[in-house]
Amino acid sequence: MQLTLRFCTLLALTFLLTSRSNAQKEWATHWHFGDKLALDFSGGAPVLNANTAMQTAEGCAAISDDAGGLLFYSNGGGRDPIQSGGQPAGTIWNRQNEVMYDMSFTEGGGWSAAQSSVAFPKPGEPGKYYLFTMEEAEFDIGGSVPGQPEGRGLSYFIIDMALNGGLGGVESYTEGLYLPTFEGLCAVRHANGTDYWIIVHRSDGNGFAVFSITAAGVGNPAFFDPGLANGGVIKSSPDGQWLAASSGDAWGLYAFDWSTGAISNARQLPVGGQVEFSANSRYLYGTTAGFVTQDILRFDLLSADIPGSVTTIGSLPQSIGSDTYLFSGYLQLGPDRNIYFYSLYNAGSGQRVFLSAITCANTGGALDANILFLKELEESSLIFLGLPNFPAQWLADNTADPLPVNLGMDETICPGESLMLDAGIADASYLWSTGDTTRQIEVADSGNYSVTVTAGCGQGVDTVTVNQVEVSADAGPGLEVCEGTPTRLEASAIGTFSWQPTAGLSDPNSLSPLALPERDTFYILTAEEEGCLASDTVYVRLLPSPVALAEPADTTIAPGESIELLASGGAIYAWSPSEGLSCTDCPNPEASPGRTTTYLVTVSNAEGCTATDTVLININEAACILAVPNAFTPNGDGINDFFKPVLLSEQNLSFSVFNRWGRQVYEYSPVSEGWDGTFEGVPAPSEVYFFVARAELCGEEKVTQGDVTLLR
Repeated sequence: MQLTLRFCTLLALTFLLTSRSNAQKEWATHWHFGDKLALDFSGGAPVLNANTAMQTAEGCAAISDDAGGLLFYSNGGGRDPIQSGGQPAGTIWNRQNEVMYDMSFTEGGGWSAAQSSVAFPKPGEPGKYYLFTMEEAEFDIGGSVPGQPEGRGLSYFIIDMALNGGLGGVESYTEGLYLPTFEGLCAVRHANGTDYWIIVHRSDGNGFAVFSITAAGVGNPAFFDPGLANGGVIKSSPDGQWLAASSGDAWGLYAFDWSTGAISNARQLPVGGQVEFSANSRYLYGTTAGFVTQDILRFDLLSADIPGSVTTIGSLPQSIGSDTYLFSGYLQLGPDRNIYFYSLYNAGSGQRVFLSAITCANTGGALDANILFLKELEESSLIFLGLPNFPAQWLADNTADPLPVNLGMDETICPGESLMLDAGIADASYLWSTGDTTRQIEVADSGNYSVTVTAGCGQGVDTVTVNQVEVSADAGPGLEVCEGTPTRLEASAIGTFSWQPTAGLSDPNSLSPLALPERDTFYILTAEEEGCLASDTVYVRLLPSPVALAEPADTTIAPGESIELLASGGAIYAWSPSEGLSCTDCPNPEASPGRTTTYLVTVSNAEGCTATDTVLININEAACILAVPNAFTPNGDGINDFFKPVLLSEQNLSFSVFNRWGRQVYEYSPVSEGWDGTFEGVPAPSEVYFFVARAELCGEEKVTQGDVTLLR
């Protein structure tokens, strides 16, 4: 019996269960092991079944069909009963517990091999199965079998279930496929879901030999030496990505490529007993070595430091009732996600064997040292360690017992609000998608929030969508505007918006209305969406505007004349156009336009506000003409009562009026309004008179003469 076990696992990408892989769980429904012990998992939990012929000290194998019906089982090999003191021969039993094939002690594997055998379907040939067997390290106790100086190493049988009326029979046997090799035998289903890998220890104990099993048969071995000595039990993870094997007083953990069969990246784990992977391949569990006390360890395969992630989850009790603990056996993953092993207790004159388990293995693990009482051993009873050897991929299961986690309906929140999410289950561990590990979290942003709750063996996941309503209001920057000057607001909003007050706004339904307030005003923009409100305020401050005054009032000048303009009301002045102005930025320019011109003055105050006024300077071309009327009516009616030249300005004007006899009857005086039609105080008769007029017009002297008719 070899108590030092060696461990082989596969590091795997998470394998999503399919209907095919679920069916493969059924292939591990029936366990036959030890000294006439069997377990039936068809109801979920293991039930003890005494209907078995199995006898083995350590390794064994069993396989069922898709419906969970037993096909056959085997102890993998035997010893010469004479040399070994009566230990059984190697046997394959059919489902009726009858001998299908007698290996005797010259075929198959070793009686005390840790993994004496493993069975799985033959790729490409439905109804046929491989049974691989492995030699024990003690193969030459009492002398080796003649013709087998290095033992039988790795051998295999092909079993055809169509033989013997459907009870099955051995079609062929191949011995010594690879030797010498001992104890460890690991079958891994290929990534393609059909083929398999067989992994054994290299003959020199440094590394592994890997065989591909396909429809074409058993391939030649590929050899890998990741750098650690190895031997004993080899285990694989259910997802096909990790291997583990014992390495002295520790265990080696290796990456395995289930597509190519390559083994690499060795690391050492502080485990002295046995190991097994959880069904979801998240955890590796192990036992410490030694008698009297034994701890259960857990490693997290998702950790960046797997060796450093070790946690003790429990210790086997030193006693069950009056029974005292001695030691435990090999670990094996079951179809119910628990990891099982023997616990042997001293019961006075005999020994008692219990089925122990690591429960909740997918969610962190808990120890149950007394799942099931198996049997009582007498002094002559066979002491056994092993449980059936299965390809771990049949038992892949990412689930856990469901927990009713309910985060409630999807929620909508307004900007600035928050929502408290509650996982709803007390006394559990929590992992939120945010990384939080509390039962409740407060969220204030849109997104999908999920939580994984673990309590006991149960695990539940729920997701809730939080939608933060998009609503916003931005009334734009504050404004300073001059009185009487409209200004455009620069606002933006998401949602239905409104302005308050509306007075002074050109269009209250616009985000960019013109504002013409009568006083300093706060305008409030409010937006609403799905009951959520947002608001913002813009302050419009009025600045005083100047009152512009341009003088003189509109006026007429003669060509070539000048006139002084005068503006008032501000601090800064700007005249336009510039033609004819002595200056454009002074309040009183002199204007000498060459044509009729309207001058605009813009007056600005200290606040930068402006006002305008205009001056029309009319150029009268007639001002250069000495015009004289040809008739007048001095009758006192106020119309044409006086006679004189028509001038815009009387500059050096002189004129005289004569009667037809040449006598002067009037001479102009600047203080008079002209000739009133009298001579020497007496009204002159109605007749034609003659005049001579002189005036300085447009820079030169103008002289004209003619006649005028006096009418009464």
